[in-house]
Amino acid sequence: MGGFKSRLSRHLQGNKKPHWHIDYLLQKASINGIIRCETKDRIECIIAQALSRQFDSVPGFGSSDCKCRSHLFFAPDERQMKSIIKTTLQLLSIQPRLEPEPVAQPPPLPRSPEIIIVYDNNPFDNRLKTGWGFSCLVRLAQKTILFDTGGDSSTLLYNMSQLQIDHNEVEAVVLSHIHGDHVGGLGGFLRQNSDVTVYLPRSLPSSFKDDVKSFKVKLEEIHEARKLLPKVYTTGELDGGIKEQSMIITTDQGLVIVTGCSHPGVVNIIQRAKEILPDSKVYLVVGGWHLGGASSTRIDSITDGFRQLGVGKVAPCHCSGNEIRRQFKQCYGDDYIDAGVGKRIPLPENKQGE
Repeated sequence: MGGFKSRLSRHLQGNKKPHWHIDYLLQKASINGIIRCETKDRIECIIAQALSRQFDSVPGFGSSDCKCRSHLFFAPDERQMKSIIKTTLQLLSIQPRLEPEPVAQPPPLPRSPEIIIVYDNNPFDNRLKTGWGFSCLVRLAQKTILFDTGGDSSTLLYNMSQLQIDHNEVEAVVLSHIHGDHVGGLGGFLRQNSDVTVYLPRSLPSSFKDDVKSFKVKLEEIHEARKLLPKVYTTGELDGGIKEQSMIITTDQGLVIVTGCSHPGVVNIIQRAKEILPDSKVYLVVGGWHLGGASSTRIDSITDGFRQLGVGKVAPCHCSGNEIRRQFKQCYGDDYIDAGVGKRIPLPENKQGE
């Protein structure tokens, strides 16, 4: 019974790393009671068959190795379910034991805000695959956002799995622009999790929007700057030959600006963010800056623009270019973040407002 009791003890713990099916269920539910019994016989299927005559179930759940319809049932009245289980056990001459009411699970610890780069052409975590494109997961206290989806879903989902990121954690997808290295992984991701809101630029082709709608997601078209979610804003579509939106996160230490490719110009994007949220300093700019192959004169002007706009930290990746990364590292020193696929960037809290 030692293993059995330790398993029950684990299920009653809060703030544990998900492993079993029940761990994921308990992220949205709680344990209200436990019935246990001691027997050498396998009686799980007998109990499941008795429950299936009375209650709805999730087809195939927990029953892949047997012929039962399911081993997960829903009862509007838990007392009826407990009664059927105890009666079934008694008919089998097994004495059920109703465990004492479980100790209430502690509320989950608040999540630390962070950005995790899950798709990029720059290596960082050698367990992960690189690919031309960009995607990052933005974890905030109450929401998880996937910004862009990289060039293909197989690399995106592989990297998320290696980083132990559950794709069902994502509640919103923000697409910066139409290029395939930023939207190529969307379809494969939505096949895994379509319970999301997709925020995309209004200028994207109707055929692309129709494809997204076919997944039955909630779709919102973005044109003007506005609030997307608590503490999250969009710059709206900015035109740089390619219309593109960037994302702004408010924190207690300033704005975090996430860019896809920065076709409208990364300095212009920062200026627009400061116009949308005036009197805010810029804590961090992260993402692609579309400056590969830029001349030293242009790089100098970009660096000067960042300094004039008061940008505190920088994390250039994707299409920013090796030279811009080298010069910004020299210019920013400890405030330069070496970004690549798998990089986790902690974010300051936002305890003050929306």
